[in-house]
Amino acid sequence: MGRSWKRPLARRSNAGGGAKRGKFPLLGKLIFADGRLSVQVHPGDEWAERVEGRPGKTELWYVLEAKPEAELGLGLRERLTPEELAAAARDGSIEGLLRWTPARAGQCVLVPAGTVHSVRHGAVLCEIQQNSDITYRLYDYNRDGLEGRPRDLQLRHGVRTADTALRPELSEPRLLDECPFRLEKLGQCRHFAAELLSWDQPFLYTADPHRCHVLIIVRGLGSVNALPFEPGDAFVVPAESGRFPVDGDGAQAVRAYLP
Repeated sequence: MGRSWKRPLARRSNAGGGAKRGKFPLLGKLIFADGRLSVQVHPGDEWAERVEGRPGKTELWYVLEAKPEAELGLGLRERLTPEELAAAARDGSIEGLLRWTPARAGQCVLVPAGTVHSVRHGAVLCEIQQNSDITYRLYDYNRDGLEGRPRDLQLRHGVRTADTALRPELSEPRLLDECPFRLEKLGQCRHFAAELLSWDQPFLYTADPHRCHVLIIVRGLGSVNALPFEPGDAFVVPAESGRFPVDGDGAQAVRAYLP
């Protein structure tokens, strides 16, 4: 239910922010949660590096669209022991223990590693995350996978990496600037920063000489450095890009970078 895109403005770039060359540190996705996503948790860096040999996964959600019944599961209503969490996952009662919050377009939330989470009933999210694919599935409604049998759960690792005290709060974007485009802060952690850019007329974009930016188009039509875009396209802006033209009317992009 998620898709990701990368469209570079140049073939080579420093990741910026002192990152080592190699795997790109950020990942952007559009998530279409028409039904019920699995109840899951992602490990933090310490566990992930030690057990899985790769980084953990903290993520940020920006709600693009939401049906009236759409909800986000952001942590549990009460703290549970690992044994209690495993039992709730096995019998399916974990869905009722999630802290379900109505989703509304324009909201954002930082979801730290260790948060038990899910999405259901019609939300479209733009997600910024560490570039990691480690997901421990706790409950999946007994759905069959591609092989015709219920998808695997990862309870042993999942209950050990879950922090049942985490309860992230939804918030509104915070205005930072209005020239040459409207700039709003969505959230920040030690792994990434995310902002929302909105514009109604052409302007010159100034690249950050110290780090690259990722721009994920979430609304409108236009062009970036003469490359046309539509919602779902994404661009990597290398640090050495200088200034280049951006066009569009009623356009929005989620911008992510290393802080």
